[in-house]
Amino acid sequence: MRLALLSLILFVGAYCIASHASACPGPGYEEGVIFESVPKDVKPDELVAEVEITPASGVHDNPDGPENLVGMGRIISIIQGDFEGTEIAIFTYLATCSQPFKFGTTGIVVGSLKKASDGAWYLNARAESENAKLRKRNAESAR
Repeated sequence: MRLALLSLILFVGAYCIASHASACPGPGYEEGVIFESVPKDVKPDELVAEVEITPASGVHDNPDGPENLVGMGRIISIIQGDFEGTEIAIFTYLATCSQPFKFGTTGIVVGSLKKASDGAWYLNARAESENAKLRKRNAESAR
């Protein structure tokens, strides 16, 4: 009986340790697709837009890649690039450190503009970690 209980405790402990290893290491590593300002390393062919996140319209898989739908973005303004629509599907690779954002969030998204086989436009968005955002804020305030 004691051996069975000890085995169970060891199994549960090992499971908890193993499953924790694949989790996000901490809040600073969480990534989101909303930028506070335009990144300095934007490529000329990338779309940069200020958007408001709206509820997704039932689409969940990128038709042309492994990225997952993060949300729909209502275009507030185009900062760089050519896009004439009023809303765009925003895709990014979701991982353990992905930080979903709330509907109604506004901010800047950056990425490659793509056209799906059905003719719909979508953005393969870049992500930025909370640590990277903090480094930028600190560098700007030090100036």
